[in-house]
Amino acid sequence: MKQMDEEIDDTVEGPPKTLSPEAKKRRKEQSEVTRIFQELNHTINCLKITREIQSTCDELHEGFLAFAYRALVDDALSSLIRVLDIDSKSFSFWKINSRFPQTVRMIYAEKSIDPARIRKFCDRLMEARRKLHFHIDKDHAAHPDALWAKLAITHKEMFEIASDLASVVSCVLLEQYNFPANLSCYMAADIRPILDRLH
Repeated sequence: MKQMDEEIDDTVEGPPKTLSPEAKKRRKEQSEVTRIFQELNHTINCLKITREIQSTCDELHEGFLAFAYRALVDDALSSLIRVLDIDSKSFSFWKINSRFPQTVRMIYAEKSIDPARIRKFCDRLMEARRKLHFHIDKDHAAHPDALWAKLAITHKEMFEIASDLASVVSCVLLEQYNFPANLSCYMAADIRPILDRLH
């Protein structure tokens, strides 16, 4: 039998170290901020797919693609609504903003992000939430398209706002928690071959 070159370390590690209350609090806070980043990453990926479907396919009025397209847009809207929710009981981007106001202001300046644009978009998004997306407002039940047109929430704007917010949240995670967070590298390149095959 060959001798083993390395000795086997059979020392038993002690019980896992318990975290201090402060460390537990920071871990919880980091998880909260990371959740917002994940929602933004999901929003951006949904919008990449819908953009690719739009550029490839004119057949969005009926059938599977129409249902898939609408589901992706609805999902992107829902995620953005969660991220920008103004309800005091919700954890949203606004909680991050109030927790780290100086850091967020610094990131806005460094990245040339307009916070007023985000606020105005949020106001329109919350109106869409209350009257169209999660509720059917009785004043707009018969003609929802008129209110959508008035709110003018476009896919392009959703993508830009989500990208700006993801940039801010990513910097907060790095600056405050030393946690690097990167958006998915997914570019929806698999959509065109699928649609070509369907055609």
